[in-house]
Amino acid sequence: IDSTAMLCRAPSNAAGTVAVEVTMNGHDFTTSGAAFEYYPAVTLASVSPRMGPMSGNTVVEVYGSGFVDSPLLACRVGSVDTPAVFKSSSHLTCVTPAMAAGIQGVEVTTNGADFSTNSLQFYSVEPITIDAISPVSGPERGGTMVTVTGGPFTAPEAIVCEFGSAAYRVPATWLSEGAVACPSPAHEPASTEIRLSTNGQQFVVSPIAFEFQHVSVVRSVYPSSGTLLGG
Repeated sequence: IDSTAMLCRAPSNAAGTVAVEVTMNGHDFTTSGAAFEYYPAVTLASVSPRMGPMSGNTVVEVYGSGFVDSPLLACRVGSVDTPAVFKSSSHLTCVTPAMAAGIQGVEVTTNGADFSTNSLQFYSVEPITIDAISPVSGPERGGTMVTVTGGPFTAPEAIVCEFGSAAYRVPATWLSEGAVACPSPAHEPASTEIRLSTNGQQFVVSPIAFEFQHVSVVRSVYPSSGTLLGG
């Protein structure tokens, strides 16, 4: 490169630390004691969640092998590199960047130069919205199927609903790109917000609350009889 730097391609080698020396004539080498460490090759197995909004900020758990606790440990999501947090040799986390909608590759590097031998897929989805819910109330015992309209709901297997908090999270049933159905859980009488997410992390809130009502009980009827004509 210049009188103070050169570029060398590392040959294959077993994991471990080796000395790096330089020669100008093929016979006499430096004795500086510079070292280079060979890491195991990184292989990826899974990523969770597999989708998130195109705005980014989804914390993804990446599993595989060959991860090392290095300051250069990073994920590449699409074409953007983002720092990773080392958990173990088979587990790390990273935060997705903003990206275009669609399928994005996920790779991992331990040195900023060499990436995993394979890549995984992360599905970047457009932001979802909630326009309306129906019905807007149900009994405290739960079991009301609430239709939520809005969208676009393009990831049918991953949508979850929350009625007020994560303690009342239920899976949604995909109906179309513009509607999903959420079964209400048992909940004490209260007015709660309905929230939707495609990955369990980023949620959008319904502008209309859902009301859990006391269970109605019929104690008596008067009169207790009448004609066939009704009325």
